Amino acid sequence: MAGDASRKVVLVRKKGEEPKGKLLEPTPLQPTAAHTRSGPTEKQRARRRRQSEIWREAHPGLRYVQFVIDIELWDRFVARCCATHRPNVVFTRMIREAVMTTEKTEAAP
Repeated sequence: MAGDASRKVVLVRKKGEEPKGKLLEPTPLQPTAAHTRSGPTEKQRARRRRQSEIWREAHPGLRYVQFVIDIELWDRFVARCCATHRPNVVFTRMIREAVMTTEKTEAAP
């Protein structure tokens, strides 16, 4: 992270010193404590925990899951598979079919 911050540059324009339209040379950004991020604060964690509890109470028997998918693949998936139903419905159906198929193949031998 410190390496990323040291590569960034900031353009500084000082009023009155040079004519408009001319910029000073780029000044390297010095990494400070403000540039490092250690993670969510206790307040953010508590808020996320409360929101999660509210969601679970409102949707009994369901689980909130996040997937990381390439954006191009996601766009193709939505265009081809989600014309009639929302992505959540399509994902649920696909997962249900995969589980049923796996259970059948495990029970067959």
